[in-house]
Amino acid sequence: MDKLYECIEEYKYRIIGGLVVMVIVLLGCCVFTSQHGEGSQVNQANLSRHTNLKHTKGSSKVITKDDNQALNQDHQQVYVDVKGAVNKPGVYQVGKSMRVSDAVELAGGFNRSADAKHINLAQKLSDQQVVYVPIRGEINGLPKTNQVTNNSDANAAGGKESDSGKININRADKSKLQQLNGIGEKKADKIIAYRKQSGPFKNPDDLKNVPGFGDKTVANLKSSITV
Repeated sequence: MDKLYECIEEYKYRIIGGLVVMVIVLLGCCVFTSQHGEGSQVNQANLSRHTNLKHTKGSSKVITKDDNQALNQDHQQVYVDVKGAVNKPGVYQVGKSMRVSDAVELAGGFNRSADAKHINLAQKLSDQQVVYVPIRGEINGLPKTNQVTNNSDANAAGGKESDSGKININRADKSKLQQLNGIGEKKADKIIAYRKQSGPFKNPDDLKNVPGFGDKTVANLKSSITV
């Protein structure tokens, strides 16, 4: 035992040094193994991500120019002018796929004097379109489906004269009414307002029911108007 202690005492520094080296080597191996494992996991994750991305690209639909145009058309907003026998006439923004019935609904629906038989509620809307709802008695004959027209057509229908050259006060628009002698902008508005609230005129004498139209005024207009 004494010799063993002497050997240990003599070589203790070498023994300690060897143990230190072994510890360092073991620690180095552990660190290397840990880093290598993490690197493998990262590489595997990157590989998996790349594979998924490649698969996604391969399976996804390629968006073409025509597809973009179709999407833009679906979301394109258009403007229509709703006039006539509706509760809230005006210009409204609508979708390109909407119908005349949608435009009428946006304008507050038909008023009491509206003649819905003469308007095509299923017609698709287009930009700058005029949606004109006639009042009852304004259009004679069978129902028509072309009352939703462009601006020029609406003006022509609204201001149509009879064969005798007289102005039909049930059909004439504001500008046409102002062509009558003594009828200015305010009186034309009163005639149109009366038509919307009370329906069409049954005879020229009904003009006396419009505020501002007396016997003398109506008498002067009789030769120029018809119903």
